[in-house]
Amino acid sequence: MKPRAVRAAGSTDSLQSSIKNDGSGMPSDSRFINETSFRGGEFHPNLRTPKMELPKFSGEDPLSWVFHAEQYFDCLSVSLENRESHAAVHVAGPAIRWYRWRLIQQGKPTWLEFVAALTVCFGPSAYLDYNVELSKIRHKGIVTEYQAEFEDKRNMVHGWPKEALIGVFIVGLRDELRINVQAARPQPLLEKK
Repeated sequence: MKPRAVRAAGSTDSLQSSIKNDGSGMPSDSRFINETSFRGGEFHPNLRTPKMELPKFSGEDPLSWVFHAEQYFDCLSVSLENRESHAAVHVAGPAIRWYRWRLIQQGKPTWLEFVAALTVCFGPSAYLDYNVELSKIRHKGIVTEYQAEFEDKRNMVHGWPKEALIGVFIVGLRDELRINVQAARPQPLLEKK
């Protein structure tokens, strides 16, 4: 939807007196700076970028953090050359000690080198097969905890048909619950209504 212009009330002289003398064309009243801009005698709403933050990375779940960082950098149009520098200030805990050591030993990496080294150091084991891990999950406590663990592992596998995912989820449920769920013939996981 295109922002519509609103004609400023009052005389042109009073409007002109509220404009900064630095030639920026913005009203001197600070409440307008982030909300509107002045062009050709009309106020227009600005399209502002939503406030976003890149979370600190302290060594846990590097794949999710890198994904989040990529989205963050894309939204802010951070160039590939500048991504590593931006990311470096968002590293904490064991990860900052690792990063400092790496910087001293090997120098400043590119973003792609940083991501590769980060995932090797903090990422999942190359010997861990998430397809097997997904199949081994069993419902022990609260259903929502089981579902969260299942979804976490499900997000790490690729190429599973929806029916297979539903089947593995149901098989992992406790016996008394599994019988009731099987009788209800559940909808695919991603098609909840």
